Amino acid sequence: MSSISHNPVAADASASVRVDNVSKKYCRSLKRSILYGMKDLASAAIGHAFQNDHLRQGEFWALKDLSFQLKPGECLGVIGRNGAGKSTLLKLLNGIIEPDRGRIEMRGRVGALIEVGAGFHPLLTGRENIYVNGAILGMSTEEIDRKRDAIIEYAGLPADALDAPVKTYSSGMYVRLGFAIAAHIDPDILLIDEVLAVGDAAFHSQCYSTLSRLLGKGVSVVVISHDLVAVQQLTTRCLYMNQGAVGAFGPSLDVIQHYRQDTDAAMVEQSRAKQPSAPPSVQGGRFTELELMDQSGKPSREFRTGEPASMRFRIELQPGMDAVHLSFGIHSPDWVLHTTYFTAYQGFQVHPVEGHALVEFHFPQLLLGTGIYLINVGLWDKSGLGSFDWRWDAISFKVTNDQPMAGRFMLPHEWRALEGRIEPCSSAVEAGEVV
Repeated sequence: MSSISHNPVAADASASVRVDNVSKKYCRSLKRSILYGMKDLASAAIGHAFQNDHLRQGEFWALKDLSFQLKPGECLGVIGRNGAGKSTLLKLLNGIIEPDRGRIEMRGRVGALIEVGAGFHPLLTGRENIYVNGAILGMSTEEIDRKRDAIIEYAGLPADALDAPVKTYSSGMYVRLGFAIAAHIDPDILLIDEVLAVGDAAFHSQCYSTLSRLLGKGVSVVVISHDLVAVQQLTTRCLYMNQGAVGAFGPSLDVIQHYRQDTDAAMVEQSRAKQPSAPPSVQGGRFTELELMDQSGKPSREFRTGEPASMRFRIELQPGMDAVHLSFGIHSPDWVLHTTYFTAYQGFQVHPVEGHALVEFHFPQLLLGTGIYLINVGLWDKSGLGSFDWRWDAISFKVTNDQPMAGRFMLPHEWRALEGRIEPCSSAVEAGEVV
């Protein structure tokens, strides 16, 4: 994708967040980590700079040469697999840990909601923790006094919960109170790590409204989440982290699609390594050819949403086999079955001629969303219970889409203006104008 970059930084004086070639390493051994820390402190005490550009025994790069920047009023989504370095990045941005190499500039007041319950004392009440957490986030007692009622109202917790120890809170209640405090510190930069995955729909709507308001005031927001739909809705640009480095950087839609393709490709391999148990098998037939065809009748492994597609089965049967059934299904690499077709269920059989048959299954429109998909097929006896030939993950194929969309399906649809009118316009989502 031409809009995706793997080297996203170009100096911008207006940036509120600037991360320049930042690297952070950890040691997997606690004892060795303590030893290294003592040696580094001793070296610093006597004025010898310790080397941070190489790995010692047991160390690994959690982040490696990471660069990006964020302007006021921008919302950056950070996505990636578990262990990609996302939470390490937020801790660096929040000043909890220091980079081993590189430079981070944060201009303005920083608010952070990094972990559910972080900054709360479990034995103190919700009211008391408003002061504790507010102080950690840099608010004075006088400022908290002024905003306390607004924070309580925003959190929407029952009165008896506010006067109970927060150790009795659910994770959703933790997040409500934590987000309410973070939203009222009037930050210039707001850091959010996965907490929006907790809470009910009403709270999510309230959070989105608050983030839109903060972005309108020029607040820079960094959101880490595995909820790709939420990232697409909230953010204008996205950073895909892959093993501590930049996997892709650019418009959120493009980067999310890039990440999904990488994830799906990896899951294809996992799926093939963990195939489900095959159905009872019988002797008498087999597939001799399986092919996925495009609209011109040529073999293809890549389609666009809405294009025609056909699956072609060539089968060979032993003498005496006068009828068979065929099954055909499409699933995603995470084993979610999206659609399946079975001639036995649909009320017909396939009759070979001299032991051979060539059958085509045709989609006038392949209405799948962007992603990688797998096909499973079966050749069954005429009872539909025993399989001559059954193949899970027989073919994998890729679907792309020029139009922004979320989800796995593009259903046939039509927009109609019953009042007012519908007119063509440029895509605000593609231009990054909608949050």
